[in-house]
Amino acid sequence: MTYPRNIMLAILALVVALGLGTVPAMAQDYGASVEANYSEEELRSYAAAAIEVQRINETFQPQLQAAETPEEVQAVREQATGQMVEAVEDEGLSVDRYNQIFQAAQADPEVAEQISRYVQEMQ
Repeated sequence: MTYPRNIMLAILALVVALGLGTVPAMAQDYGASVEANYSEEELRSYAAAAIEVQRINETFQPQLQAAETPEEVQAVREQATGQMVEAVEDEGLSVDRYNQIFQAAQADPEVAEQISRYVQEMQ
């Protein structure tokens, strides 16, 4: 399955980890807005998705490094991206909402701390 370039960039940006919380980063130009209020359920879903996205990233890194052609690199990235999108959606979040929560965590230390606690509980 092929995803639009903006979705691929957003998902690929998900794999950047932040501290112990394994809170993936978002592409700064993606256009998500910061919202102050997220439910506990959304933050728990975000934490679970972040853990899975990080696991997927770690799984695909050796394949990406072993890729010998641009086509192989693209194929690995597309497969990883598909699995990351699925992981986020399986937790009941859209990629947009996932990225909005990340941006909120960047702007609000309390949101970041709550996500970090959930991640630690789940690991």
